[in-house]
Amino acid sequence: MKLKSLLALFCVVLALFVWLRFFERSFKETADTHLLQIDPTKVTDIIITDGNNEFSIKHQSHGWNLSTTPVDRADDEQVTRLLALASTLKPFDRLHAKELKNKLSLAELGLQAPHRSITFRQQGMQDQVIYFGHEVAGEKSLFARVNDKRSVVIIPSALADQAFRPHDDFRDHLLTSLSFDQLKVIQVHQELGDLILFFNDDHWRMSQPMDSTVSERALKDWITPLLQAPIIARVAEDESNLARYGLDQPRAEITLFQNQSDVPIHLWLGGASTDKDAFAIPSIYVRSSARQAIFKISAAFEKGFMVAPDLLRDHELFSVNLDTVDKITITKKEVTISLRHQLGGGDAWVTEGNNTAFILGSDVQRFVDRLEQIDVLGFESATPKILNDFGLNSLTDAIASIRFTAHLSENTPDHDAGDYVVSEVWFGTPMNAPGSKVYARVNNSTDLRQVPTDSLDKIDLSFLKK
Repeated sequence: MKLKSLLALFCVVLALFVWLRFFERSFKETADTHLLQIDPTKVTDIIITDGNNEFSIKHQSHGWNLSTTPVDRADDEQVTRLLALASTLKPFDRLHAKELKNKLSLAELGLQAPHRSITFRQQGMQDQVIYFGHEVAGEKSLFARVNDKRSVVIIPSALADQAFRPHDDFRDHLLTSLSFDQLKVIQVHQELGDLILFFNDDHWRMSQPMDSTVSERALKDWITPLLQAPIIARVAEDESNLARYGLDQPRAEITLFQNQSDVPIHLWLGGASTDKDAFAIPSIYVRSSARQAIFKISAAFEKGFMVAPDLLRDHELFSVNLDTVDKITITKKEVTISLRHQLGGGDAWVTEGNNTAFILGSDVQRFVDRLEQIDVLGFESATPKILNDFGLNSLTDAIASIRFTAHLSENTPDHDAGDYVVSEVWFGTPMNAPGSKVYARVNNSTDLRQVPTDSLDKIDLSFLKK
Protein backbone atom coordinates (compact mmCIF):
# COMPACT_ATOMS: atom_id res chain seq x y z
CA MET A 1 0.00 0.00 0.00
CA LYS A 2 1.33 3.42 -0.90
CA LEU A 3 2.28 5.92 1.79
CA LYS A 4 -0.42 8.34 0.64
CA SER A 5 -3.07 5.63 1.03
CA LEU A 6 -1.75 4.72 4.47
CA LEU A 7 -1.97 8.34 5.55
CA ALA A 8 -5.51 8.60 4.25
CA LEU A 9 -6.53 5.44 6.08
CA PHE A 10 -4.88 6.71 9.26
CA CYS A 11 -6.83 9.94 9.04
CA VAL A 12 -10.09 8.05 8.64
CA VAL A 13 -9.33 5.87 11.66
CA LEU A 14 -8.32 8.91 13.71
CA ALA A 15 -11.51 10.74 12.76
CA LEU A 16 -13.58 7.72 13.69
CA PHE A 17 -11.79 7.47 17.04
CA VAL A 18 -12.37 11.16 17.79
CA TRP A 19 -16.03 10.84 16.91
CA LEU A 20 -16.46 7.79 19.10
CA ARG A 21 -14.43 9.33 21.93
CA PHE A 22 -16.06 12.72 22.08
CA PHE A 23 -19.21 13.09 20.02
CA GLU A 24 -20.78 9.72 20.83
CA ARG A 25 -19.91 10.14 24.52
CA SER A 26 -21.49 13.58 24.41
CA PHE A 27 -24.60 12.09 22.87
CA LYS A 28 -24.81 9.44 25.59
CA GLU A 29 -24.32 12.07 28.29
CA THR A 30 -27.11 14.08 26.78
CA ALA A 31 -29.51 11.15 26.73
CA ASP A 32 -28.64 9.25 29.89
CA THR A 33 -26.76 11.38 32.43
CA HIS A 34 -28.36 13.50 35.11
CA LEU A 35 -27.33 17.08 34.57
CA LEU A 36 -26.89 17.88 38.27
CA GLN A 37 -25.25 15.66 40.86
CA ILE A 38 -27.76 16.17 43.67
CA ASP A 39 -28.68 13.98 46.60
CA PRO A 40 -31.92 15.50 47.96
CA THR A 41 -31.20 14.11 51.44
CA LYS A 42 -27.94 16.07 51.66
CA VAL A 43 -29.08 19.45 50.32
CA THR A 44 -28.87 22.14 53.00
CA ASP A 45 -29.70 25.31 51.03
CA ILE A 46 -31.51 26.23 47.84
CA ILE A 47 -30.95 29.78 46.57
CA ILE A 48 -33.34 30.99 43.88
CA THR A 49 -32.46 34.17 41.96
CA ASP A 50 -34.91 35.81 39.57
CA GLY A 51 -33.61 39.17 38.37
CA ASN A 52 -33.22 41.42 41.41
CA ASN A 53 -35.28 39.11 43.59
CA GLU A 54 -33.56 36.39 45.57
CA PHE A 55 -34.68 34.11 48.36
CA SER A 56 -33.35 30.93 49.88
CA ILE A 57 -34.84 27.78 51.35
CA LYS A 58 -32.79 26.40 54.22
CA HIS A 59 -33.03 22.95 55.75
CA GLN A 60 -33.61 22.87 59.52
CA SER A 61 -34.15 20.04 61.99
CA HIS A 62 -37.93 20.47 61.76
CA GLY A 63 -38.09 20.87 57.97
CA TRP A 64 -37.49 23.76 55.56
CA ASN A 65 -37.52 27.51 56.23
CA LEU A 66 -37.92 30.44 53.84
CA SER A 67 -35.52 33.39 54.14
CA THR A 68 -38.41 35.81 54.31
CA THR A 69 -38.73 38.60 56.86
CA PRO A 70 -39.72 37.21 59.26
CA VAL A 71 -38.45 33.72 58.54
CA ASP A 72 -41.34 31.41 57.70
CA ARG A 73 -41.90 27.69 57.36
CA ALA A 74 -41.74 26.27 53.83
CA ASP A 75 -44.11 23.72 52.36
CA ASP A 76 -42.15 20.46 52.46
CA GLU A 77 -44.04 19.06 49.48
CA GLN A 78 -43.12 22.01 47.28
CA VAL A 79 -39.44 21.76 48.24
CA THR A 80 -39.42 17.99 47.77
CA ARG A 81 -40.85 18.41 44.26
CA LEU A 82 -38.21 21.02 43.42
CA LEU A 83 -35.40 18.72 44.57
CA ALA A 84 -36.87 15.75 42.72
CA LEU A 85 -36.99 17.72 39.45
CA ALA A 86 -33.41 18.93 39.94
CA SER A 87 -31.92 15.56 40.89
CA THR A 88 -33.51 13.76 37.92
CA LEU A 89 -32.99 16.50 35.34
CA LYS A 90 -31.74 15.21 31.98
CA PRO A 91 -30.98 17.44 28.98
CA PHE A 92 -32.71 17.02 25.65
CA ASP A 93 -29.65 18.16 23.73
CA ARG A 94 -26.26 19.82 24.14
CA LEU A 95 -24.53 22.67 22.25
CA HIS A 96 -20.74 22.58 22.44
CA ALA A 97 -18.56 25.64 22.83
CA LYS A 98 -17.62 25.82 19.15
CA GLU A 99 -21.31 25.93 18.20
CA LEU A 100 -22.01 28.96 20.41
CA LYS A 101 -21.74 31.75 17.85
CA ASN A 102 -23.93 33.97 15.72
CA LYS A 103 -27.59 33.19 16.51
CA LEU A 104 -26.52 30.56 19.01
CA SER A 105 -24.23 32.84 20.95
CA LEU A 106 -24.56 33.04 24.73
CA ALA A 107 -26.02 36.53 24.41
CA GLU A 108 -28.66 35.35 21.93
CA LEU A 109 -29.56 32.40 24.19
CA GLY A 110 -29.95 34.62 27.27
CA LEU A 111 -26.91 33.09 28.98
CA GLN A 112 -24.31 35.85 28.65
CA ALA A 113 -25.48 37.47 31.89
CA PRO A 114 -28.41 35.25 32.95
CA HIS A 115 -31.06 36.76 35.20
CA ARG A 116 -32.30 33.49 36.63
CA SER A 117 -30.43 30.76 38.49
CA ILE A 118 -30.77 28.13 41.20
CA THR A 119 -27.90 27.26 43.54
CA PHE A 120 -27.94 23.92 45.35
CA ARG A 121 -25.72 23.63 48.40
CA GLN A 122 -25.16 20.18 49.87
CA GLN A 123 -22.95 18.50 52.39
CA GLY A 124 -19.45 17.56 51.24
CA MET A 125 -19.76 19.01 47.73
CA GLN A 126 -19.18 22.26 45.90
CA ASP A 127 -22.18 24.41 45.12
CA GLN A 128 -23.99 23.51 41.92
CA VAL A 129 -25.52 26.38 40.01
CA ILE A 130 -27.81 26.08 37.04
CA TYR A 131 -28.38 29.22 34.94
CA PHE A 132 -31.52 29.60 32.84
CA GLY A 133 -31.67 31.36 29.47
CA HIS A 134 -34.38 31.91 26.88
CA GLU A 135 -37.09 29.50 25.90
CA VAL A 136 -36.50 27.23 22.95
CA ALA A 137 -38.91 28.16 20.19
CA GLY A 138 -41.88 25.87 19.88
CA GLU A 139 -40.93 23.61 22.78
CA LYS A 140 -41.51 23.48 26.54
CA SER A 141 -37.78 23.73 27.09
CA LEU A 142 -35.07 26.24 27.94
CA PHE A 143 -31.42 26.91 27.24
CA ALA A 144 -29.31 26.44 30.37
CA ARG A 145 -25.74 26.18 31.66
CA VAL A 146 -24.34 24.43 34.73
CA ASN A 147 -21.60 26.07 36.83
CA ASP A 148 -18.79 27.30 34.57
CA LYS A 149 -19.15 24.66 31.89
CA ARG A 150 -18.67 26.05 28.41
CA SER A 151 -21.43 23.94 26.83
CA VAL A 152 -25.11 24.83 26.74
CA VAL A 153 -27.90 22.31 27.29
CA ILE A 154 -31.54 22.27 26.34
CA ILE A 155 -33.65 21.15 29.32
CA PRO A 156 -37.35 20.68 30.13
CA SER A 157 -38.98 23.80 31.57
CA ALA A 158 -40.52 21.94 34.57
CA LEU A 159 -37.69 22.84 36.98
CA ALA A 160 -37.92 26.54 36.14
CA ASP A 161 -41.72 26.45 36.38
CA GLN A 162 -41.45 25.00 39.89
CA ALA A 163 -38.71 27.36 41.11
CA PHE A 164 -39.51 30.76 39.62
CA ARG A 165 -42.77 31.58 41.34
CA PRO A 166 -43.63 34.08 44.08
CA HIS A 167 -41.96 32.92 47.27
CA ASP A 168 -45.39 32.93 48.94
CA ASP A 169 -46.13 29.81 46.89
CA PHE A 170 -43.42 28.05 48.88
CA ARG A 171 -44.91 28.91 52.28
CA ASP A 172 -46.45 26.12 54.32
CA HIS A 173 -50.16 26.19 53.55
CA LEU A 174 -51.23 24.57 56.83
CA LEU A 175 -51.87 26.62 59.96
CA THR A 176 -49.39 24.59 62.04
CA SER A 177 -46.86 21.83 61.47
CA LEU A 178 -47.94 20.03 64.65
CA SER A 179 -49.54 16.61 64.89
CA PHE A 180 -51.74 15.46 67.75
CA ASP A 181 -49.03 13.09 69.04
CA GLN A 182 -46.63 16.01 69.57
CA LEU A 183 -48.86 17.81 72.05
CA LYS A 184 -48.50 17.60 75.83
CA VAL A 185 -50.64 20.54 77.08
CA ILE A 186 -53.50 22.46 75.44
CA GLN A 187 -54.88 25.65 76.96
CA VAL A 188 -57.98 27.38 75.63
CA HIS A 189 -59.06 30.89 76.64
CA GLN A 190 -62.52 31.80 75.34
CA GLU A 191 -65.79 33.43 76.30
CA LEU A 192 -67.10 30.06 77.58
CA GLY A 193 -64.28 30.00 80.12
CA ASP A 194 -60.76 28.63 80.34
CA LEU A 195 -59.93 25.05 79.48
CA ILE A 196 -56.72 23.19 80.37
CA LEU A 197 -55.92 19.72 79.05
CA PHE A 198 -52.73 17.79 79.74
CA PHE A 199 -51.19 14.46 78.78
CA ASN A 200 -49.97 12.33 81.65
CA ASP A 201 -49.39 8.61 82.21
CA ASP A 202 -50.41 7.76 78.64
CA HIS A 203 -53.80 9.47 78.76
CA TRP A 204 -55.34 12.94 78.58
CA ARG A 205 -57.02 14.68 81.50
CA MET A 206 -58.80 17.98 82.05
CA SER A 207 -57.77 20.15 85.02
CA GLN A 208 -59.91 23.20 84.25
CA PRO A 209 -62.78 24.03 84.48
CA MET A 210 -62.99 20.70 86.35
CA ASP A 211 -60.85 17.67 87.05
CA SER A 212 -62.03 15.02 84.62
CA THR A 213 -60.95 12.29 82.26
CA VAL A 214 -60.87 13.20 78.57
CA SER A 215 -61.93 11.12 75.60
CA GLU A 216 -58.81 10.87 73.43
CA ARG A 217 -60.94 10.27 70.35
CA ALA A 218 -63.05 13.37 71.00
CA LEU A 219 -59.92 15.42 71.73
CA LYS A 220 -58.21 14.26 68.56
CA ASP A 221 -61.33 14.86 66.45
CA TRP A 222 -61.47 18.42 67.81
CA ILE A 223 -57.86 19.60 67.63
CA THR A 224 -56.48 17.81 64.55
CA PRO A 225 -58.58 19.65 61.93
CA LEU A 226 -57.55 22.95 63.54
CA LEU A 227 -53.85 22.02 63.54
CA GLN A 228 -54.10 21.12 59.85
CA ALA A 229 -56.41 23.93 58.78
CA PRO A 230 -55.54 24.97 55.21
CA ILE A 231 -54.60 28.63 54.84
CA ILE A 232 -56.65 30.54 52.31
CA ALA A 233 -54.32 33.54 52.28
CA ARG A 234 -51.54 35.20 54.23
CA VAL A 235 -52.88 38.70 54.69
CA ALA A 236 -50.39 40.58 56.88
CA GLU A 237 -47.32 40.40 59.07
CA ASP A 238 -47.51 40.23 62.84
CA GLU A 239 -46.74 43.90 63.38
CA SER A 240 -49.71 45.05 61.30
CA ASN A 241 -52.74 46.90 62.64
CA LEU A 242 -54.28 44.08 64.67
CA ALA A 243 -57.51 46.00 65.23
CA ARG A 244 -58.23 45.83 61.51
CA TYR A 245 -58.52 42.06 61.80
CA GLY A 246 -60.18 41.91 65.22
CA LEU A 247 -56.97 40.61 66.76
CA ASP A 248 -56.21 43.47 69.16
CA GLN A 249 -58.76 41.82 71.46
CA PRO A 250 -59.00 38.27 70.10
CA ARG A 251 -62.19 36.34 70.70
CA ALA A 252 -60.28 33.22 71.72
CA GLU A 253 -56.74 31.95 72.18
CA ILE A 254 -55.37 28.41 72.00
CA THR A 255 -51.91 27.70 73.42
CA LEU A 256 -50.17 24.50 72.33
CA PHE A 257 -47.24 23.01 74.23
CA GLN A 258 -45.11 20.44 72.43
CA ASN A 259 -43.20 17.45 73.71
CA GLN A 260 -39.78 18.68 72.61
CA SER A 261 -40.11 22.43 73.00
CA ASP A 262 -40.51 24.81 75.93
CA VAL A 263 -41.82 27.54 73.62
CA PRO A 264 -45.59 27.22 73.12
CA ILE A 265 -47.44 28.11 69.93
CA HIS A 266 -50.28 30.61 70.31
CA LEU A 267 -53.24 30.77 67.93
CA TRP A 268 -55.54 33.78 68.23
CA LEU A 269 -59.02 34.08 66.73
CA GLY A 270 -59.91 37.41 65.16
CA GLY A 271 -62.98 38.67 63.35
CA ALA A 272 -64.77 37.45 60.26
CA SER A 273 -63.41 38.66 56.93
CA THR A 274 -65.62 41.08 55.02
CA ASP A 275 -63.21 41.52 52.10
CA LYS A 276 -64.77 41.38 48.67
CA ASP A 277 -62.11 39.25 47.04
CA ALA A 278 -61.80 36.13 44.95
CA PHE A 279 -62.40 33.80 47.90
CA ALA A 280 -66.05 32.82 47.83
CA ILE A 281 -66.10 30.87 51.08
CA PRO A 282 -66.70 32.69 54.40
CA SER A 283 -63.39 33.18 56.21
CA ILE A 284 -61.99 34.33 59.54
CA TYR A 285 -58.72 35.93 60.59
CA VAL A 286 -56.31 34.00 62.79
CA ARG A 287 -52.86 34.91 64.05
CA SER A 288 -50.05 32.45 64.72
CA SER A 289 -47.06 33.12 66.97
CA ALA A 290 -45.06 30.43 65.14
CA ARG A 291 -45.56 32.09 61.77
CA GLN A 292 -45.55 35.71 63.00
CA ALA A 293 -48.33 36.47 60.57
CA ILE A 294 -52.08 36.87 60.12
CA PHE A 295 -53.96 34.42 57.94
CA LYS A 296 -57.37 33.75 56.53
CA ILE A 297 -58.84 30.32 57.10
CA SER A 298 -62.32 28.94 56.52
CA ALA A 299 -64.96 30.19 58.96
CA ALA A 300 -65.83 26.52 59.55
CA PHE A 301 -62.83 26.36 61.93
CA GLU A 302 -64.26 29.05 64.22
CA LYS A 303 -66.05 26.40 66.29
CA GLY A 304 -62.66 24.84 67.00
CA PHE A 305 -61.76 27.91 69.07
CA MET A 306 -65.09 27.75 70.95
CA VAL A 307 -64.96 24.18 72.22
CA ALA A 308 -67.19 23.24 75.15
CA PRO A 309 -65.57 21.13 77.90
CA ASP A 310 -68.36 18.54 77.84
CA LEU A 311 -67.56 17.81 74.19
CA LEU A 312 -64.12 16.54 75.20
CA ARG A 313 -64.98 14.67 78.38
CA ASP A 314 -65.03 10.92 78.44
CA HIS A 315 -68.66 9.82 78.03
CA GLU A 316 -68.01 6.31 79.26
CA LEU A 317 -68.84 5.94 82.93
CA PHE A 318 -65.37 4.79 84.01
CA SER A 319 -62.44 2.66 82.93
CA VAL A 320 -60.46 0.13 84.94
CA ASN A 321 -57.86 -2.50 84.15
CA LEU A 322 -58.77 -5.69 86.02
CA ASP A 323 -55.15 -6.85 85.86
CA THR A 324 -54.40 -4.18 88.47
CA VAL A 325 -57.36 -5.08 90.70
CA ASP A 326 -57.27 -7.60 93.57
CA LYS A 327 -60.73 -7.13 95.03
CA ILE A 328 -64.17 -6.00 93.79
CA THR A 329 -66.88 -4.98 96.25
CA ILE A 330 -70.42 -4.70 94.86
CA THR A 331 -73.35 -3.28 96.85
CA LYS A 332 -76.94 -3.24 95.60
CA LYS A 333 -80.11 -2.97 97.67
CA GLU A 334 -78.25 -3.47 100.95
CA VAL A 335 -76.62 -6.65 99.63
CA THR A 336 -72.84 -6.58 99.52
CA ILE A 337 -70.71 -9.14 97.70
CA SER A 338 -66.93 -9.20 97.52
CA LEU A 339 -64.82 -10.93 94.91
CA ARG A 340 -61.11 -11.53 95.26
CA HIS A 341 -58.60 -12.61 92.67
CA GLN A 342 -57.76 -16.27 93.20
CA LEU A 343 -54.42 -16.75 94.89
CA GLY A 344 -51.71 -18.46 92.90
CA GLY A 345 -52.26 -16.66 89.61
CA GLY A 346 -54.77 -17.17 86.82
CA ASP A 347 -57.77 -14.98 86.06
CA ALA A 348 -60.35 -16.76 88.23
CA TRP A 349 -62.09 -14.97 91.12
CA VAL A 350 -63.54 -16.28 94.37
CA THR A 351 -66.37 -14.89 96.47
CA GLU A 352 -65.57 -14.00 100.05
CA GLY A 353 -67.68 -15.34 102.91
CA ASN A 354 -69.00 -18.65 104.10
CA ASN A 355 -70.23 -19.91 100.74
CA THR A 356 -67.10 -19.55 98.63
CA ALA A 357 -67.67 -19.83 94.88
CA PHE A 358 -65.27 -19.71 91.96
CA ILE A 359 -66.12 -17.22 89.19
CA LEU A 360 -64.56 -17.26 85.76
CA GLY A 361 -62.44 -14.23 84.95
CA SER A 362 -64.27 -13.86 81.60
CA ASP A 363 -67.61 -13.52 83.44
CA VAL A 364 -66.20 -10.84 85.73
CA GLN A 365 -64.73 -8.99 82.72
CA ARG A 366 -68.09 -8.99 80.89
CA PHE A 367 -69.80 -7.64 84.00
CA VAL A 368 -67.27 -4.81 84.29
CA ASP A 369 -67.43 -4.08 80.55
CA ARG A 370 -71.20 -3.52 80.73
CA LEU A 371 -70.73 -0.97 83.49
CA GLU A 372 -67.81 0.80 81.80
CA GLN A 373 -69.83 1.28 78.62
CA ILE A 374 -72.81 2.95 80.27
CA ASP A 375 -73.35 6.10 78.24
CA VAL A 376 -72.98 9.35 80.15
CA LEU A 377 -75.80 11.70 79.14
CA GLY A 378 -74.44 14.81 80.83
CA PHE A 379 -72.48 16.29 83.72
CA GLU A 380 -73.46 18.40 86.71
CA SER A 381 -71.54 19.93 89.61
CA ALA A 382 -71.72 17.93 92.83
CA THR A 383 -73.43 20.63 94.91
CA PRO A 384 -74.32 19.88 98.54
CA LYS A 385 -78.05 20.00 97.69
CA ILE A 386 -77.79 17.46 94.87
CA LEU A 387 -75.59 15.17 96.94
CA ASN A 388 -78.08 15.31 99.81
CA ASP A 389 -81.21 14.98 97.66
CA PHE A 390 -79.97 11.93 95.77
CA GLY A 391 -78.13 10.05 98.50
CA LEU A 392 -74.60 10.69 97.33
CA ASN A 393 -73.09 12.27 100.45
CA SER A 394 -71.39 9.01 101.37
CA LEU A 395 -70.92 5.51 100.07
CA THR A 396 -73.36 4.13 102.67
CA ASP A 397 -76.15 6.41 101.39
CA ALA A 398 -75.86 5.29 97.75
CA ILE A 399 -78.39 2.76 96.48
CA ALA A 400 -75.68 0.90 94.57
CA SER A 401 -71.92 1.01 94.30
CA ILE A 402 -68.93 -0.86 92.93
CA ARG A 403 -65.41 -0.50 94.27
CA PHE A 404 -62.16 -1.83 92.77
CA THR A 405 -59.31 -2.31 95.22
CA ALA A 406 -55.65 -3.21 94.72
CA HIS A 407 -53.29 -4.55 97.35
CA LEU A 408 -49.66 -3.51 97.62
CA SER A 409 -47.57 -5.93 99.64
CA GLU A 410 -44.87 -4.82 102.00
CA ASN A 411 -42.30 -6.18 99.54
CA THR A 412 -43.08 -3.54 96.96
CA PRO A 413 -41.10 -0.29 96.73
CA ASP A 414 -44.30 1.70 97.24
CA HIS A 415 -44.42 3.51 100.59
CA ASP A 416 -48.18 2.98 101.00
CA ALA A 417 -48.35 -0.79 101.31
CA GLY A 418 -51.83 -2.21 101.87
CA ASP A 419 -55.20 -1.84 100.16
CA TYR A 420 -56.03 1.23 98.11
CA VAL A 421 -59.01 2.12 95.93
CA VAL A 422 -58.29 1.96 92.20
CA SER A 423 -61.74 3.23 91.22
CA GLU A 424 -65.25 3.35 92.62
CA VAL A 425 -68.70 4.38 91.41
CA TRP A 426 -71.71 5.33 93.53
CA PHE A 427 -75.24 5.45 92.14
CA GLY A 428 -77.80 7.82 93.66
CA THR A 429 -81.56 7.71 93.92
CA PRO A 430 -83.27 7.92 90.49
CA MET A 431 -84.87 11.25 89.62
CA ASN A 432 -88.66 11.38 89.58
CA ALA A 433 -89.12 12.81 86.12
CA PRO A 434 -90.07 11.64 82.61
CA GLY A 435 -87.14 9.91 80.99
CA SER A 436 -85.74 9.42 84.47
CA LYS A 437 -82.01 9.59 85.08
CA VAL A 438 -79.73 8.73 87.91
CA TYR A 439 -76.61 10.49 89.12
CA ALA A 440 -73.38 8.52 89.35
CA ARG A 441 -70.35 9.77 91.26
CA VAL A 442 -66.99 8.42 90.13
CA ASN A 443 -63.96 8.49 92.42
CA ASN A 444 -65.46 11.15 94.70
CA SER A 445 -65.32 13.63 91.81
CA THR A 446 -66.57 17.18 92.20
CA ASP A 447 -68.93 16.65 89.30
CA LEU A 448 -71.62 14.03 88.76
CA ARG A 449 -72.45 12.00 85.67
CA GLN A 450 -76.03 11.67 84.49
CA VAL A 451 -76.80 8.16 83.27
CA PRO A 452 -80.05 6.37 82.33
CA THR A 453 -81.91 4.83 85.28
CA ASP A 454 -81.78 1.41 83.64
CA SER A 455 -78.01 1.54 84.20
CA LEU A 456 -78.80 0.08 87.62
CA ASP A 457 -80.08 -3.04 85.88
CA LYS A 458 -76.56 -3.62 84.54
CA ILE A 459 -75.40 -4.30 88.08
CA ASP A 460 -76.66 -7.81 87.47
CA LEU A 461 -75.21 -10.27 89.99
CA SER A 462 -76.73 -13.36 88.41
CA PHE A 463 -73.34 -14.37 87.02
CA LEU A 464 -72.29 -15.13 90.62
CA LYS A 465 -74.76 -18.03 90.74
CA LYS A 466 -73.11 -19.95 87.91
